[in-house]
Amino acid sequence: MFEAIRAWCTMSAYKSSYLTATGTGDKTYAEPVRFDCYRLDTTEKITDKHGNEYVARTKIFAVPETILTPEDMISFPDETEKYEIHKLSTYFDGNTGLRDIWVIYL
Repeated sequence: MFEAIRAWCTMSAYKSSYLTATGTGDKTYAEPVRFDCYRLDTTEKITDKHGNEYVARTKIFAVPETILTPEDMISFPDETEKYEIHKLSTYFDGNTGLRDIWVIYL
């Protein structure tokens, strides 16, 4: 259903999966894994995963085969910063009811 958006998912991004928290509360993450996405640098006011209003500055679309959780961190090639996922959403296919595309707000 969202074939056009899926076709645009040719940019690279990396996800670092959350592993555990240390005794001091620091979070540890797995090595980054590459996935295809479409990055859109835009400002959008959202309600984040904690129920707080947040101004997201980047929205990315990713194919549904990418395994993501709200605790993962996202990074991009040629950037040193890792971004927290503030909201993880989905567009579903109206015909099949299956996830058709991830929408990730950073």
